[in-house]
Amino acid sequence: YQRRVWGELIRFSCSKCSSMDVSKLFACCFLLMLYVLIAILYVSVPGTIVKGYVTHELTGKTLVYRLNGLRVFIITISLFACAVRLGLIPADVMYLYRYEYMIVANIISILLSVVLFVRGNPWADGDTRGQSRLSEFFVGAERNPQWGLFDLKMFFYVVGGTTLMLNILSFAAHSYLHGYLSGDHCVYAFLFAFFLLDYFYHEQVHLYTFDFLVEKVGMKITWGCLFIYPFVYNIISFSFLSKTTDQSNQNTLSIFTLAAAVLVFFMGWILSRGANNQKFLFKTQPNKKFLNRFTPRAIGGKLLCNGFWGLSRHVNYAGEILMAVGLALCCPDSWLSWIYPVYYILLLTDRLRLDDKRCYEKYGALWKSYCYEVPYRIIPYVY
Repeated sequence: YQRRVWGELIRFSCSKCSSMDVSKLFACCFLLMLYVLIAILYVSVPGTIVKGYVTHELTGKTLVYRLNGLRVFIITISLFACAVRLGLIPADVMYLYRYEYMIVANIISILLSVVLFVRGNPWADGDTRGQSRLSEFFVGAERNPQWGLFDLKMFFYVVGGTTLMLNILSFAAHSYLHGYLSGDHCVYAFLFAFFLLDYFYHEQVHLYTFDFLVEKVGMKITWGCLFIYPFVYNIISFSFLSKTTDQSNQNTLSIFTLAAAVLVFFMGWILSRGANNQKFLFKTQPNKKFLNRFTPRAIGGKLLCNGFWGLSRHVNYAGEILMAVGLALCCPDSWLSWIYPVYYILLLTDRLRLDDKRCYEKYGALWKSYCYEVPYRIIPYVY
């Protein structure tokens, strides 16, 4: 009787598996395997060991990081290209199963957020330090969870940036395979690849930015890095593929419009990268000239007020918004493209408010003097 029951169960399971869409199962497993691969590379690939800027919440010691994001990024993209070349996966796999991947990314984000919420902040006095439970779940309890040299926040950024690049390449590959990859799309993919390579190349610089100084690790960071960063940031790719064109492999925009997109993007990059690098140099070598030209001038020896930081108090935000606008200009006739810069404006406007409040609480009268010296918040001579 038991053998008969087990036989019926096996036959039932086999019939269900045979009717299951194997491609959908592969789609779910592929994204999970990608996360596991990046995690293995993150812990095994050698990197530069550096001290950051933030300190441990209990001991007060400066946190130490192993920076290997650029290597992990390049190795993962290379392995993806090899798998495509060997016929193991389709080149446009991230496009073919885009909605399944979004669902999986959201589920994993929620599960990880629950784990972080249950863990709480082991270094805090009390459970939430005044936060509501909902706020703790969304914003997070601990700023920089680390286990040895495994930094969870840094890992999330590596996963997000790498998955975003794979998305961009897969969408472009789908266009190419179907004969309508335009010059606009190529320019967009190049600019975003440059953006990501630049980010990982300057990993150490970003240890001195708002993300690592202020942000805690909760649903906001987890969901942002696993879903918003790799999928929503790629929304302009959706714009390209939603357009219909009879001209394959040709520009749909004039050369002047594309030139304007590239110009706006790199103007933003100069502002953002220049400002972040100047601040990093000041924090690490306060007496050294930036670009061998700008002698640092700081209010109270703490707040830079010349060079890029003499233009506006958050000039790096202006640069990031301009880069987003430059990317949107690659496909300006689709409303989807403009979601990206609008998202950045909303994100950075809120961050500006939080950062101003934090700086006022930290620096007091020095911050007031800085606001008088540099009156514009983001856009010089405008706002």
